[in-house]
Amino acid sequence: MRYLKYIIAIVVVTILSKLFIYFYANAESQTVADYENWEFVAYDQEINFYYVDPDSITEDDGLLFFKELTDYSRPKDGGSSRFTWIIADCKHEVIRELLIGLYREKGAVGEELTAYKPTPKWEQVSTPNTIGNLILNYVCKQSKSSVSCSPSDGSSCS
Repeated sequence: MRYLKYIIAIVVVTILSKLFIYFYANAESQTVADYENWEFVAYDQEINFYYVDPDSITEDDGLLFFKELTDYSRPKDGGSSRFTWIIADCKHEVIRELLIGLYREKGAVGEELTAYKPTPKWEQVSTPNTIGNLILNYVCKQSKSSVSCSPSDGSSCS
């Protein structure tokens, strides 16, 4: 009987914390429909989430162009998300950001706070399991699967 009050307290705290996490997560995140064009790729130690739009991946002269979305766990420079056009070179394992937009809300929706072209430089992303490397691997794999599965050349896509 003497431990009953401790057990009740633990149960109450557990239930309240689960309710808080559920309501906080739903209040902070967008609906699933907002992310239907984005494929989740990775998250980092700060619990920022990284997505790629697989439909945006195009190839030109051996380079891949695609859209990347980052949802921040904590606002950065007043923004909760960032939308970026990126060039990737799978062969040399490098990426370069072309255009960046910072948005007030997650999912790169709502007010665009700023948009800019970063200094053009290639970033080496060959180190395994880094965010850049995971994104590059995802995009390169998607590109290869779309090239090897081309209904126009008569191959089967199943």
